[in-house]
Amino acid sequence: MRKNEASDLYRIIKHVDDKAFITVANVMGVYGRGFEELKR
Repeated sequence: MRKNEASDLYRIIKHVDDKAFITVANVMGVYGRGFEELKR
């Protein structure tokens, strides 16, 4: 997901399970449907 979508997701997670465990990480690239084509 993109950075500007994170706060909405956190709000949803807290609503569903306020004790949920999540991890957040930066990535170098995202490939696949809706993102960049996988390079060889």
